[in-house]
Amino acid sequence: MNKNVISLFTFGLVLIGAGGIGSFFDWEQSMIFIGLGLTLESLALIIFASVSYTHLRAHETTSLISYAVFCLKIGG
Repeated sequence: MNKNVISLFTFGLVLIGAGGIGSFFDWEQSMIFIGLGLTLESLALIIFASVSYTHLRAHETTSLISYAVFCLKIGG
């Protein structure tokens, strides 16, 4: 996992935590901190979870080849 993604994820958690503590003490800007934290969390998730089309096709090709070999072995 990329260090920048981990940094975004960690900073997002810190902002959400600060916003939560701020809302407990009726701090006016706490919702801004929570919103920024959730935005960073979402961004880190998108960066971490994105997979290239070629990578997806490679898995599909592997499964199709495995299925074809299986069908040949059973005579179908």
